[in-house]
Amino acid sequence: MSNAIRRYSGELGDPVSVRVNVITEKEVPLSVEPQILNEYKRGEFIQTWNKTFFMTDLSNVDTILRKTKPETFGLTIFSNLLNIPTIEIDFTGNTGESTTNIEVKSEHLITYIDKGVNETSYSVRDESNQYGWYPRSNTELYPYSEKSDVEVFDYPSFSIDNTRKIPSTSADTLCGEDSVNANKSYYNWYFGENAGIDFNPIKSGGTAQAISGSVNTMEGVSTMSDKEGNLLFYSDGVTVYTSGNTEMQNGTGLFGSSSSTQTCLIVPRPSTNKYFVFTTSIENGLRYSVVDMDLQNGEGQVTSKNNSLLLATEKVAATKHSNGIDYWVASHSTGTTNYSVRKISSTGIGAPVTTFIGSTHNTAIGYLKFSPNSQKLACAIYDEDIIDIFDFDNSTGILSNFITITGFTYINGPYGLEFSEDSSKLYATDGASTKVYQFDLSYTSATDMTIHAIEVGDVSGGSLGAAQMGPDNRIYIADLDEPYLHVIHDSNKLGVECSFKENYFVLSGATSGATSQWGLPNFVSNNYFSCDRDVYFTNVGRQDTFKFDVIFDNLSDVIQEKDLTAQFNLYKYDNINKVFNTTPVYTSEEIPSTGLTNDMYPMEIPFSVISEGEFIFKGNYSRNINTLLSKQLGYSTTTQKYPLTGEKYGIYDDDWYFINMNRADIPNLKNNTVSRNTSSSITSFNVKSVYTTSGITNYTFNILSNESVGMVSYNGSVLARNLDYNVSGGSITLLFEVLNNQLLTVSYMGTEGDSVIYNDTYLISESIVSGATNTQSIDDKVFYNTTQNKYEFYLESVPDTKNIIMSVNGSVLSNNIEYYRSTTNDKRVIFNNSIKVGDIVEAVYLPKTGLLGGIDTNRPIFTWSIANAPQPPVTGEFTLEIAAKDDLNFENLIYSDVIPYVDNVNGYLSQITLVGASAGDEFRYRVKNKKIYTPISGETITDTVYSDVNTFELTTNIGNSY
Repeated sequence: MSNAIRRYSGELGDPVSVRVNVITEKEVPLSVEPQILNEYKRGEFIQTWNKTFFMTDLSNVDTILRKTKPETFGLTIFSNLLNIPTIEIDFTGNTGESTTNIEVKSEHLITYIDKGVNETSYSVRDESNQYGWYPRSNTELYPYSEKSDVEVFDYPSFSIDNTRKIPSTSADTLCGEDSVNANKSYYNWYFGENAGIDFNPIKSGGTAQAISGSVNTMEGVSTMSDKEGNLLFYSDGVTVYTSGNTEMQNGTGLFGSSSSTQTCLIVPRPSTNKYFVFTTSIENGLRYSVVDMDLQNGEGQVTSKNNSLLLATEKVAATKHSNGIDYWVASHSTGTTNYSVRKISSTGIGAPVTTFIGSTHNTAIGYLKFSPNSQKLACAIYDEDIIDIFDFDNSTGILSNFITITGFTYINGPYGLEFSEDSSKLYATDGASTKVYQFDLSYTSATDMTIHAIEVGDVSGGSLGAAQMGPDNRIYIADLDEPYLHVIHDSNKLGVECSFKENYFVLSGATSGATSQWGLPNFVSNNYFSCDRDVYFTNVGRQDTFKFDVIFDNLSDVIQEKDLTAQFNLYKYDNINKVFNTTPVYTSEEIPSTGLTNDMYPMEIPFSVISEGEFIFKGNYSRNINTLLSKQLGYSTTTQKYPLTGEKYGIYDDDWYFINMNRADIPNLKNNTVSRNTSSSITSFNVKSVYTTSGITNYTFNILSNESVGMVSYNGSVLARNLDYNVSGGSITLLFEVLNNQLLTVSYMGTEGDSVIYNDTYLISESIVSGATNTQSIDDKVFYNTTQNKYEFYLESVPDTKNIIMSVNGSVLSNNIEYYRSTTNDKRVIFNNSIKVGDIVEAVYLPKTGLLGGIDTNRPIFTWSIANAPQPPVTGEFTLEIAAKDDLNFENLIYSDVIPYVDNVNGYLSQITLVGASAGDEFRYRVKNKKIYTPISGETITDTVYSDVNTFELTTNIGNSY
């Protein structure tokens, strides 16, 4: 703005000296020529270069004059306000002194990021010539003064943990159809002093949780879980601990050491339930022990211990073989340049592949790490300030293309190493000191890597140790004796933009006193994180919240200084119109600058607003404008973008994306073979009795074909079907010597449809298997629960009614007194009294499926339903799988049938012909439900679940008639 006065000859007779009401740089361009509708007398307005200043309030002017917008070098705020307010400012010369105490600085310090490095400089914020044009005036008679105010700073970027950018190609997704079955073997961590982390909540919209364990060690440790994320065991290289935090059988006395960098590494033996536990120490070198998880009722046992492999340093690392099944384990011998790499396969530990390359290892301390893509290996030699980096061929196990980073200044030396998720960067901790460095692997020479190395963290008073990628794609950094871990949130970003946060993950959530030491769990490198971490699988009807941590990269340190307020909206993708909706399903509260802890905000979204589909977060900042005039006028601004749609997928590049897919419903095998939606109902209960005749074993009761036999008793003692009697049509055939005038009683139920009452009878002929809760196998009919000290019986099918009839050795048991149903497993019956080898256990119940036991047709109808009918864009299919009864894992299907999803339909059926089957053939069957979601971009996502397994026997050859 300018108050330079221009004289118009003949219009203004005298030079004008005024106290000026200055109009702010707010403008409304008009398509018409400027006009003055009000009549003003001489002296009531002042004409300057391309501007007109009125001495009256503009609210009295009906039409605002059009002005030429100046070309600005700074920031100018424009508004479409109809009534533009004014503010009075006194000017003195060219410096500007405000009567309203506005602070004006000629130099304004700002922090900004340049190529990943924090830089500090001065921005312009003064009262000098800021416009591209120069005011023309009679400077001899009328001195001019230009006034402008520009404020420049970087808005902080933000990221939202456990979200991502929309995949640009199908190759950008890591899992595709295997998303829900992603390997969760490293979802449980134990380390330090009784510290631990459970990562399992992240797959269903939660955050990692602090837990506690039994390990107490300074450095190396390793843990192992199953593919579902259930803890199996863990070790500190000296002791192996079970999932119950107790010492494993024969699991003490391993030759690792609590002061060895990578004292332990657990690697699965492919295609088995065995694991190799590698240990390192200066005294004992590289050794291995074997854990067999089939032993001790699933608690595991160490079967072989401390087998010597190599006189090695404290380093051991592993990665996947190129075949996707086997593994490579790398180590380094002492005092040489010898790297020893061994293949781990189903046959065991292979011969070493030896490569003499890199620096001589005269000392042992420091980490050895493979990159997530298995193409790089990095090695830290702590006492010599060396980091070696190699290319690795994961087909042959050979190292090549050696680069050594030397001459880099550390306080102590490089200790912990970790690669970024995309393997493009390497992070190193200054061991037992304060700093974290990033090396950019896009450079191909050690000189360039050293020159462009960036310090991304400096923890005052820290004693840093290991760096380890977590399943949530964050790098966790250990710090000696501290109740927290430091975290790098976005490892792929250059330099300080990786978002290093001190003291981020608190370890005291599970127990007081849990602290970090120098070590974190050592894992197979490319199994750190599960693929598609932005894909959530949730159960319908959840009542809790999704949890997202919003991480602000406040590198320019402006959040508090500028008093920024942040807010986030969540938008759902419209699969029909192929664009994100413009109406948010959720809007967060306005987050004030004072509401951030460590530049982080935990955002919780009710599950009820997140349905099945794809979503993006949009965030914006709001702030008051602190330039000279706008501050006095109380103006604010926002970074929110309008319109909400963009060119690609209806979004902008700075949005954060995730998918929520409801878990596939477990097929519910139905008792009624014709109805799709309702199970059968009991309509009558009948009891008939006759007296037996000596020598006569067959007795007819005229039982109708649609009625089924329940319980049969002989003089009050319950008989076991197929052991004491058989049923054929309406006749009962006794399988023992019959005495005269004994009371034979048969109970049976009449039902609608083709339901049957099932006699589930089992003779205990072998020792009863025992173990902890839920450790029974699929073929265990009876089981002793060592956790509850109870005997259990497992039904062949899930009952369709709440109550069942149980008997042992012919004596009927009292329901809810001598036995009761499990609340967590529909097939489990719990006994209050003991059972033993030789006992006959019988259960009588109405099963959910009619295809159980004997059937008299080779064209049976199988029916099932799911709780939630499919809705677009979800697709999928069911597969009926029939195998031989002894094929427990359905490895060789004899019959199968594929039934596709039908929108809005819950119930399905399949009638299949048992070609070639004969009377006496026994089968087991189940229904597989494969649910498919096709996202905006990337591979399809699937979830596959199975129904219960039932068995049946073909009792007739009528299907072979011709």
